[in-house]
Amino acid sequence: MYCGGHATIRLNSTDTAFNFSSPGYPNGYTNGLNCSWVFQSALSGYHPYLSFDFIDLEETGDCLADFVEVFTSADLASWKSHGRICTYGIRVPRTFDGTPYLKVEFRTDYYQNRTGFSGAVMLRCGGLLTDPNGVITQPKSLDPLLPGTPFGRRDQFEECNWNISVRAGRTIEFTFEHINIIGFKSAGFVAVMNGIDNDSPLLGRYNGTELPSAFGTGSNRAFVQYVPSRTGANRFRLAYREVGIECGGDIVLNAQYKPTVITTPNYPEIPPPHTECIWKVLAPAGQVLWVEFLDQNYLPRSAQCKTEYVQLREGLTSNAPELMHSCTSDLSKRIVTSSNAVSVKYFNDNIDRTSGIK
Repeated sequence: MYCGGHATIRLNSTDTAFNFSSPGYPNGYTNGLNCSWVFQSALSGYHPYLSFDFIDLEETGDCLADFVEVFTSADLASWKSHGRICTYGIRVPRTFDGTPYLKVEFRTDYYQNRTGFSGAVMLRCGGLLTDPNGVITQPKSLDPLLPGTPFGRRDQFEECNWNISVRAGRTIEFTFEHINIIGFKSAGFVAVMNGIDNDSPLLGRYNGTELPSAFGTGSNRAFVQYVPSRTGANRFRLAYREVGIECGGDIVLNAQYKPTVITTPNYPEIPPPHTECIWKVLAPAGQVLWVEFLDQNYLPRSAQCKTEYVQLREGLTSNAPELMHSCTSDLSKRIVTSSNAVSVKYFNDNIDRTSGIK
């Protein structure tokens, strides 16, 4: 085992644990060590779970000599410390859950040394999900496509909690693709809350075999809790996806030359943050289109036109030729196409919006 490296250990199996220990364990560690291990789950919907089974370090006030320190992080950029450990000959397990990254640091001074520590990291269901869409299921040891679970397996009846976070200004839509949670005395369930934890407003609690209708949150955060049945079936598959502000759409014009007006949400008020609208406009064959922005809308200057902009493309696909990409000036110019199709996109990804479009 290396000491002081920076590689991330990716765990990709729910069936095995990653065992690690201080250098020299159980014969004792040396002076001046600075060791670091970073763990990450390679499986979506799982997080690293750390358990120390033995710790024997030089015990000092505030753990200023030899110590083990555990951190968790959501993005590898900022780490939250869960405190230092410098206990003497303790065999009581100490456990920590990664969210979804977990880091262990081990440091020693140049004086008294002791045995060291040993621990194991395994994958447990639950954790933080930040992808715009995904699927949540029961623990993989209960998946019918995998070999059967031995009796008494740790995660046979393991409860799982997932925190889902999508971009601000979006909501989350849930769809059960399968559910079979049945109990003879006390049935398990899947509960979905509109918020960050178990105390958030309940959107629904689901079990049985009948597929519920699709439902959604009112914010960009959701908390999903799974409590398995101990006397019956435990199978479910819950899909989620990020949902944007409803705007945009397909517009088909006729040959009567009647203009169609499009606006951003809340117009003439400022649209919600993180709004993305795409209108695809199609005219009869042989016709051309003109686009004119009304009310002298202005957009803010932003680096590389990334945080708020209007874009026009000659065609209906995302790689059609670009006619305009504006974020630095007023939108008073009339755009005339050379074909019968145009795409209009409005996008903002910041809190300080200035205006929508019409």
